[in-house]
Amino acid sequence: QFDILSEFFQYNENLRYFGVTGCGTLMFGCGLSPQSIFSLISAVSKFNQHSLREVDFSCNKLTDQQAAELIGALGKSLNLVVLHLVSNKIAMNGCVELGKLLRNPTCKLKKINLGHNDIDDQCVPVLKTALKNNKTVKNISLGEGDISHSVKRANRKEANPITAEGWASFSSLLMDRINLLERLSLSGTEIDDESTVTLTNVLAKTVVLKSLDLSSCKSIMEVGWRSIVNLLQNLNSRLEELVFNCSNFDDAVAVAMASALANKIDLKNLHMGDNKFVTSAGWQSFFSVFPNSESSLETFNLNSNRIDDDGLSLLVNALANANTIKKLYLSGTESISDAGLHAVTNLLRQPKSRLGALYLDSSTDDVLVDFANALTNNTSLKTLHFFPSESSSSQWSAFSDTLCNKSSINATFNSNHTLQILFGSSIPHDIYHNLALNKHYGKEEAARQKILEHHFSHEHENDNIHVFSDIEWKAMPHAISWIGRDEDEFSLMYQLLRGTPSLFESKASTKGIGKKRKHRHIE
Repeated sequence: QFDILSEFFQYNENLRYFGVTGCGTLMFGCGLSPQSIFSLISAVSKFNQHSLREVDFSCNKLTDQQAAELIGALGKSLNLVVLHLVSNKIAMNGCVELGKLLRNPTCKLKKINLGHNDIDDQCVPVLKTALKNNKTVKNISLGEGDISHSVKRANRKEANPITAEGWASFSSLLMDRINLLERLSLSGTEIDDESTVTLTNVLAKTVVLKSLDLSSCKSIMEVGWRSIVNLLQNLNSRLEELVFNCSNFDDAVAVAMASALANKIDLKNLHMGDNKFVTSAGWQSFFSVFPNSESSLETFNLNSNRIDDDGLSLLVNALANANTIKKLYLSGTESISDAGLHAVTNLLRQPKSRLGALYLDSSTDDVLVDFANALTNNTSLKTLHFFPSESSSSQWSAFSDTLCNKSSINATFNSNHTLQILFGSSIPHDIYHNLALNKHYGKEEAARQKILEHHFSHEHENDNIHVFSDIEWKAMPHAISWIGRDEDEFSLMYQLLRGTPSLFESKASTKGIGKKRKHRHIE
């Protein structure tokens, strides 16, 4: 029961986020019991009015009345900014209560996520009235929004039952917010071509829209997608994100879209995964136009598409010329062969590469060895996702040497101290260990830990202590500090001092018998 949290909520001034999610999915059960919901509403009403910023009650099968009471209880949270209520049963009562919250002069809500509820055509005017004079909400989602992929898979709630008439009213709602709306998500909704054309005509007038998500909108066909392409060609706002996963457009629309995107120099995140109707030839034409040298693209999701080696080669060249990409998703691209994957290593070999995360599918031993070698001098990639078709000692040996080359102190120092996450199968312990060092320490400290572990451990410390004898005197204090940075290395410090007696030379004169030793001064 949630009653036990009442005092915690009431007196905690630091609580910024609270969520109870997934209780109504196939994965987690049949939803919260009426008694649990009652106690939750009671506890939520006790929130410290100034602390809470974000609340998530998604996927709990809350009834319309239960959701209404819960929203009403949040009215005392004066600084609430984000509200997630995806996949419940919100209808008229919940929308009316949400309207009261939005009309409150003290309301600070900026983001509302209402996807996959029972919001119908009659509910849309209620939301429109509530939002008409609200100046804070900038992010509206009637789709899947930010809920996790695992919850999406487990959830079986249908999209909001809004018809063409309701979408027309919704577009009118957006017209009232044309200078406020920054992010709009309609992913997974039943919006059709007619409604899409109406929507894009309204959005064409905005100058502040930054993100548009129309993923998995299965009822949008060619006419609707043509209107979206036309919107992209004429939109004056500085778009930063587009999400068009699982869509129904074909080669012709994809090529037209590439031309429209070529002028969107502010676009940073583009998600176009699982678009089955675009052929390999279509993707080749797409990559011939976009990205280009003017692009500022940082995230590109191309998972589960029909991209072949020729298309991938065009993509890699385009991304290399722009050199802005930070996350690249290519999982599920079954038409890409080993030859195509070898080309991707060119992105890692760029001296000033910014690529920080790369997601690939299964690869052969030869390809993975090539990736390991490409990472030797790479200082940007932190995450590499792959599943080798079969594990072998040579591929893991290559990654082991890349992360920690033990052949010499200098080789260890010049190893890769950037890579932190390696998704694969049967990864050896020493690789996991070196990845953990990279993740939990900065590059400098990770290098130090590897050097101490492999060159100055108890079995090697006497063998390599001589390297300090050639260090210039002015640098010696830094070497001593480097060794003695933590207590675990005091034994190595002892060996250093013992092996470098010149640090403590005594100068006793012929008349100085009995005088105190004079330590050599190091400046």
